[in-house]
Amino acid sequence: MKRLVDPKFTLLSLLLLCTCTSLFAQMLKGTMYDAQTGEVIPYASAGVKNRSRGGIADRNGEYTIKLSGLAPTDSLVFSHIGYATLIFRVSDIDTAGRLDVKLVPRATSLSEVTVSVQREMLMLGSDKASSRYTGWGDYSSSRGRTRGLQLTPDKLPFKAVTFACRMKEMTFDSVKMRLNILGKVKGEPHLQQILQQNIYFNIYKDAKWVTVDLTPYKIVLTDTVVLAVEWVDAWMPAKTAGGNSCQLTIALGKDMGYFYERNTPNERPVLRQSMELPVMYLKGYKVGSADK
Repeated sequence: MKRLVDPKFTLLSLLLLCTCTSLFAQMLKGTMYDAQTGEVIPYASAGVKNRSRGGIADRNGEYTIKLSGLAPTDSLVFSHIGYATLIFRVSDIDTAGRLDVKLVPRATSLSEVTVSVQREMLMLGSDKASSRYTGWGDYSSSRGRTRGLQLTPDKLPFKAVTFACRMKEMTFDSVKMRLNILGKVKGEPHLQQILQQNIYFNIYKDAKWVTVDLTPYKIVLTDTVVLAVEWVDAWMPAKTAGGNSCQLTIALGKDMGYFYERNTPNERPVLRQSMELPVMYLKGYKVGSADK
């Protein structure tokens, strides 16, 4: 006998299906703020845990995350150096509207190191460039994209005083980058940011070598780390504004080691063996008893 279907039930099912489809087909947007000062936080990370979704907020603290294809159990992660990380399940938020996020600053303590005598300067990384390169080009999708290499100091602890990187091509008016130093943290399965402050630096058109003074940050390495640079913003020449023709590339060398790459802040990064590593390095010295 043919079974009759209640038209009201069919209509209700279609409405529910459309609701579920629209829920995960939209873009979640919002602004990230400092919970204490109320000021916007530029370049904070906003994405989906272990997925290549999201990126970093723009210079006005605004972020966008594509929700299509996500499960209700997926986690949205909002983080920034110097702030406590916030994590929300997709099922716990109102995806139909904006989600403005307030990050709470956390107390930090920097180790004190006093330079009292001349030190033997050491270099970690490479300063020899080949004709090969890696880098960025598209203004809109490059924010959060990170490239770097693994470093193992011969002498520990190592006090970093200078960072340097060799550009291959730079045709933007300027690009703002963020330095990353990642290491092992007890209880965490993946490499974590060990810097306690954001270290931003600008690269200007036609730049070759870019250097950053690290002495104000009191960075002391005690183990193998990953040194990397992250694209956070860019300004294009007026004639190419709105286009994607500008380029920023970093020279590659011929040293064997481990190449680090990550395209969004919350995806699992790749650390692969390579004979072509980004030409970047840290200079510093071994910390002795006289420095403590």
